[in-house]
Amino acid sequence: MRFGALTAALMFLAFLVGLHLVPKAFERSALGFVQAEVEAGVRERIPNLGSETIATGLERLGSRFGLQQDSARERAASDLPEIVAAVIMRYCGCKENFAEESAERAADIRASLEGRAQALGLAQNRLVDIIQGNYDEIIGALRTDITIFLSTNLLAFAAIFGATLIRSERRKLTIYPALLLAVAVVICSYFYIFDTDWFWAILFQNYWGFGYAVFIALIFGFLVDIVLNYARITLQVVSNLPAALVPSC
Repeated sequence: MRFGALTAALMFLAFLVGLHLVPKAFERSALGFVQAEVEAGVRERIPNLGSETIATGLERLGSRFGLQQDSARERAASDLPEIVAAVIMRYCGCKENFAEESAERAADIRASLEGRAQALGLAQNRLVDIIQGNYDEIIGALRTDITIFLSTNLLAFAAIFGATLIRSERRKLTIYPALLLAVAVVICSYFYIFDTDWFWAILFQNYWGFGYAVFIALIFGFLVDIVLNYARITLQVVSNLPAALVPSC
């Protein structure tokens, strides 16, 4: 375990150092990755593209975003937020401060629609950048996210390695948490690398960021609770979830 943790820590450290000391190599790799993901994403979302170029597909996708943006703005400017808020308040059976709370909910719904319109506008701008071959902003954001990913994994495996150096009489107290932390890092790394929709992440700049570290902490916490605490906290959490979210046996 000590050798594996040290190897993993050194590997992530090497990637992290290379990311910043050899930026041109990263930019070339990132550019190829982004272009491949963009092409795959366009062909997936516009299946009838046929022999048309990817630039044409991006323009069609941009037009689609424009229509969605106009629709979001129209709904934000209409009475829809107030109507939805009133329906929610009546469904909840809220009677006290009905008007005030309904107005707050309507404001939240309107802000969400306006935020959606703004995000679609930014995505359109990035589509234009891609069509024009301008990837600087995209690669910069991707570099930041990968830095967080590598740094988080480096710190996790460094902590695991440190746990293996604890004196033998106390090692039993740390060996299981260290193993569970390694499992959590592996699980989260899999989701980060293989389960992220990179096309949408690139367009909307919707990267993991520090949420990746939070994800590891949550998975690690649940694993510790399940293995070492007989899932007491996990069962308590599940018991308080809405019935629709809890899978039947």
